[in-house]
Amino acid sequence: MFTSSLTIRHLFVGFNTKQLLIQSTCLVRYQSGVNIARASKDVDQSQSNENEQELGAFQQFDISAQTQQRLQDRNVRYLFPVQSRSYNDIISGKDCIVQARTGTGKTLAFSLPIVERLQREISRERGRFPRCLVLEPTRELAKQVTNDFLSIKSRLLSISTLYGGKEYSKQELSLQRGSDVVVGTPGRIKDFLNQKKLNLQQCEIVVLDEVDRMLDMGFQHDVDYIIRSIPRSQMIVFSATIPLWLKKSVARYMSPTN
Repeated sequence: MFTSSLTIRHLFVGFNTKQLLIQSTCLVRYQSGVNIARASKDVDQSQSNENEQELGAFQQFDISAQTQQRLQDRNVRYLFPVQSRSYNDIISGKDCIVQARTGTGKTLAFSLPIVERLQREISRERGRFPRCLVLEPTRELAKQVTNDFLSIKSRLLSISTLYGGKEYSKQELSLQRGSDVVVGTPGRIKDFLNQKKLNLQQCEIVVLDEVDRMLDMGFQHDVDYIIRSIPRSQMIVFSATIPLWLKKSVARYMSPTN
């Protein structure tokens, strides 16, 4: 597994692409520009697992007792590396980019700190505008990510899922009731924006999940359109790969000072 969590200014300012090493056997973290720390390939696996459990222990993080119980109900006993290494950056509102493959717990890596952050101030106002937008490349992923949010959130936090292949009326009704988090595909999100049925003026957090797939599938113009409709917000990017073309594409979404 390869995981990188960092503030965006560290990734894109003075970055030497020749020093980016993507190796499945190494954990690489960038700090202060281009300094690279590598996990040893020779660490005993049992010792590595013990270290992961210690570093990912719930008490190491600002996670409410209620959420900890919901995690335990899912048989989650500690945070995986991709979750523990990005948690504090995400919950504190920093722009960040996380590189991790499917199966490493990446969805919980962003859904958990987002839920904890939003639950600090919950509005029960009907028709409230979303505070978080999560973009997914496919409807299947949108539904999967929604289920992850539902499994750890309190009943007062509302999630809406917007994707193609489903009638607009039911999805519109969900927005009319009020949503704290909207999860959806770029095309359907853009449609709702154009129809003025989705308002993102109060959106504080934007997650671009599997952004390499999203851009590879031709969604860049839709993503650009959506981002332009949102005032300054925290930007969180998850991707299995981060080639040079992707860094250039994603860089324009990021704040140079966050």
